[in-house]
Amino acid sequence: DLIQAYADCSDLWHSAGEAWYAVTVPAAASDAFRRVTITASAADPSLDLALWVFDGCGETALCLDFADDATGGGTESVVLENQGDSPRVLLLAVDAFRPPATLVTGGFGLQFTVAVPAERRSLGGVRALFR
Repeated sequence: DLIQAYADCSDLWHSAGEAWYAVTVPAAASDAFRRVTITASAADPSLDLALWVFDGCGETALCLDFADDATGGGTESVVLENQGDSPRVLLLAVDAFRPPATLVTGGFGLQFTVAVPAERRSLGGVRALFR
């Protein structure tokens, strides 16, 4: 239970004990940036999830983002962006407003969506790639 209140992002008290994940956000490509959207979905309608994103760990870690908009059983999302030339590792903590009743009711799913710049090609150009 490392996060209970972190005033930089939220002054809400979270006491459910959190799960931690290291997330690598890809480096920017050309003029576009890479974006990772993380969505957490509760398995039980009574579980009220909260997401925290930190730039590292320890006392000097900065809280970069926080999401606790939905009520119990809803989904929470945060967007991580990287405009730098190298990949960036951020820490994601999934917490809840109150502890779940059991391990089953404390289940949640994470979905990671990465947006990458796409190149436009004509149909003939795509066909030529497979000859």
